[in-house]
Amino acid sequence: MNSDKRAQIDTDPTSEEKLSSSQIKALSALLAGETVIRAAEISQVDRSTVHRWLREDWEFQAARNRALRAIQDATNDSLLALAQDALDAVGAAIRDGDNQTAINVLKGLGFLSGSPIQYGSTDPEVLREESELLIRENNSARKQRSMYASLSV
Repeated sequence: MNSDKRAQIDTDPTSEEKLSSSQIKALSALLAGETVIRAAEISQVDRSTVHRWLREDWEFQAARNRALRAIQDATNDSLLALAQDALDAVGAAIRDGDNQTAINVLKGLGFLSGSPIQYGSTDPEVLREESELLIRENNSARKQRSMYASLSV
């Protein structure tokens, strides 16, 4: 998506009430692809202020995340609109004898990996339990690394 379209995507109006005009200017500049230094110049604040907003200002971060999610959604919508054209082009290439495209499609779908494609559970309860187990394992591993780090000091 070009920077003109990025700049047109605004943050949620309800959150803008919580952002200063300088923050809105800086956020718009960042979303348009400007550097932090340039965003600071545009919003007439010091670059350390923009860095602080990005690091410590939850309202600013939330507005940025909402805007980035809107950009991502718009990009996904555009890509989905092109999906049928892409499928048609790949189909035509394969029908015209483009073996490399055919092989790449099969690889991309996992058919040439030598093992069957694995899907996750369809049971929400199993998925919840697996997620909780993964979180516990990650927390345990983090504690172990912390323990080892403190022993080697």
